Amino acid sequence: QAIQYFFNAARIPGAITPMALLITIGGVVSLAAWLIGPAKGLGVVAEEGNLPPIFNRTNRYGSPVAVLIVQALIGTLISLLYVFLPSVNQAYWILSAITVELLCIVYFLVFAALIRLRYTRPDAPRPFRIPGGTAGAWLIGGMGAGGVIFSFFVGLMPTGDFSATRAVFYVGGILIGTLLLAVPPLVFLKLKKPGWRKAGTTREVSR
Repeated sequence: QAIQYFFNAARIPGAITPMALLITIGGVVSLAAWLIGPAKGLGVVAEEGNLPPIFNRTNRYGSPVAVLIVQALIGTLISLLYVFLPSVNQAYWILSAITVELLCIVYFLVFAALIRLRYTRPDAPRPFRIPGGTAGAWLIGGMGAGGVIFSFFVGLMPTGDFSATRAVFYVGGILIGTLLLAVPPLVFLKLKKPGWRKAGTTREVSR
């Protein structure tokens, strides 16, 4: 609609259809990258032995088949929100917020790892080292972690699409969805076995 309003205001309505076609092509291309990118990453994680062996199976093109199938199933189940919620905007915002919350958890761990590794592996070769020694690591890591925590709580704030009575549903849905998607990696890590590692992969670096 924004594109339509723009070109109508510019008095070139004939550009709406070509622009819509270009946007569609761009969306399909970006969707392909979004689908195969995380799947390839999880495939590498599986090869390193952090997921059950079934997830490191690939087809002749090197794509992790099991990961893609599970990804499709989870995506289909999550998409059911668009069916059960009264508004498309509500479903979109909940899914977007869950994505942000998961990213906040990941980045919090990244900043926490930055600080911890300065103590556990201070002399490890690094392509870039934050200046200031341990104090610099605490400053950058602390600022990053603080910003991530702030963003996490901002993501729990309902938008104007949710009434006061549905605000609890919004927050609860985000927390439950985030928990359900964040717990499986911890379970796999707990159940991890040496036999899960695919033959020929790099050995795990000792801590």
